[in-house]
Amino acid sequence: MRENQLFSPKQVGSALGVSEASIKRWVDKGKIDCVKTTGGHRKIPMHALTKYIHENNKKIVNPEVLNIPSSSGRVKDKMKQSALELRKSFLECDEYKIRGIIFDLFLSGKTPQSIFDDLLAPALHQLGCDWEAGTVDAFQERRTIQICIRTLYAFDSFFTKPESDAPVAILGTLSTDPYTVPILMAEVSLRAQGWRTEFLGNDLPFDSYQKAILMYKPDLAIISVSSSLNEKSITRDLKEIECTAKSVGTKLFIGGRAVPHEAPQEMPETTFVYSMTNMIEIIKSYYQEVKEA
Repeated sequence: MRENQLFSPKQVGSALGVSEASIKRWVDKGKIDCVKTTGGHRKIPMHALTKYIHENNKKIVNPEVLNIPSSSGRVKDKMKQSALELRKSFLECDEYKIRGIIFDLFLSGKTPQSIFDDLLAPALHQLGCDWEAGTVDAFQERRTIQICIRTLYAFDSFFTKPESDAPVAILGTLSTDPYTVPILMAEVSLRAQGWRTEFLGNDLPFDSYQKAILMYKPDLAIISVSSSLNEKSITRDLKEIECTAKSVGTKLFIGGRAVPHEAPQEMPETTFVYSMTNMIEIIKSYYQEVKEA
């Protein structure tokens, strides 16, 4: 799928298995958002089609029209079959198939967080294990990581622009942590919930987060800890960030495989999360309580 691609009513009709006339009628009735070209032609953004599919429980019967490969995962146990396909695509470094498998699941109704927890994260973990064992070459591991990063960025075309009053989150990783995929998965999961996000980058010193928190004064700051050379130093840095976040009313969330063991006990003002699904559930519960208060 090409980012920011616009589709014609004929393409959308073919993808959904309905007539072009039906799509034009739904567009004119406001059921599907569109943009008009200078010539007056209707063009449908990916995010508008995604919204229509999810809100009306529709299915894409011809994904190739949208530049998404057909997946044999269209069976009863879709996630299991998709996992097998994804592993094969990782070994082949097949970007088209990797994107297709992930986007196919999303368009079929799976949430980003469930795709990441149940499919992408386990597949990447296995890929890393295979590389360490020498059964996968370094180029296959590195190439696949880059494909996954681009795929996560491409998710943006599925989402409408956040509202101006949407909650804001800043995200990143600390110094010595070069892993971008986990924090990008968190960003996509939040964007799917309508959040405005600011990805600060990876391998940042802790005082950069303090400065960013003071500048943005975000509702939420999320730090992924996937690599930790010194647990005591990391905990000390995280506690400094916690103090800054508390001073401006920012909620601090931390997660990742390398979170220091003592951090949860020493940081009572911080929420520690253990999966993307866990993170979104906590966030939704918290903001529901805020609305009801």
